Amino acid sequence: MTFLWTPRFEKAYRALPLETQADVDGHLKLLAQNWRHPSLQARKLQGARNIWYIRISRDLRLTFEPTRGGILLRVVGRHDVTLRSP
Repeated sequence: MTFLWTPRFEKAYRALPLETQADVDGHLKLLAQNWRHPSLQARKLQGARNIWYIRISRDLRLTFEPTRGGILLRVVGRHDVTLRSP
């Protein structure tokens, strides 16, 4: 699966501590294999057309959008901020 990312995702990812980036990387590997894998706890964002999110940690979420060419990574960050503005 091919990943595409928004500038917002890239900026948010780079702002994360290295340890957290490693956690995100692990989840991205699993996401590339099967974005519906149960351990990712993928959920469709209510009120959004085709935006989904996965749980990285207790309060860290990553939003994405499945596309024909792969997966568009939208943003990664704290639960409340990320899901309010995916």
